[in-house]
Amino acid sequence: MQLSRHFSVEEATGLLPSIRRVFGVVRPLHAKLIVEAAKMNAGGHKPDISGRMVRVELPPEVAARQRNIRQLSMAIQQMLHEIAMFGVEVKSAEGLVDFRSRLEGRTVYLCWKWGEDSIDWYHSVETGYSGRKRIRDATQFTGDDVV
Repeated sequence: MQLSRHFSVEEATGLLPSIRRVFGVVRPLHAKLIVEAAKMNAGGHKPDISGRMVRVELPPEVAARQRNIRQLSMAIQQMLHEIAMFGVEVKSAEGLVDFRSRLEGRTVYLCWKWGEDSIDWYHSVETGYSGRKRIRDATQFTGDDVV
């Protein structure tokens, strides 16, 4: 379940320490998952992160790699769920999130990616990351009235 809410730039910025902490753990796990999946693909086996138990007999080393992939995937999902519970939309396990906000009466996304010091960008709901624009006046972006 993901909460849906709107953030001011100040509110979104207040969540960055928690988001950085989560991505500090998730990013290395995601990198390991990518490596493990590539090894399975190179060996002619398709990685399965669905969690369904497939009754296909795999060689022991492939089965172990598959278990590792599932464990990594579940750990990543659990960690990213922490971010989603704030009402933040995770766009990439590599460290890309959007915060819904309001600008001049319309919904936009405040955009932050790993490595950025602050929330300096936004984009329309329609354009996505490729349409990012620099935030000129943070006070123009409003969130929900939270009591």
